[in-house]
Amino acid sequence: MQKKYIIKYILKILKKKRNFKEIDNLQVEKFDYFNTKILDSLEILKFHMSLEKKFKIRFNSKDLTSKKIKTVGGISDIILKRLNI
Repeated sequence: MQKKYIIKYILKILKKKRNFKEIDNLQVEKFDYFNTKILDSLEILKFHMSLEKKFKIRFNSKDLTSKKIKTVGGISDIILKRLNI
């Protein structure tokens, strides 16, 4: 699976949840959905669960406490890692 596909899917979910300004394609991987308050705490849990369901993976506690999970690029890297294990 390609990282571009994962990022596109993540952005699709985020855009459904809240209207937010379009971000530059060069900055999309650095986009911090967690600290920008696009999702509240319950929506973050649902977001992570929907990613687990879509990609048939499970985030472990290390993933969920990692700084990487807060950005679009970081969470896509975690998903790719889980898919390749």
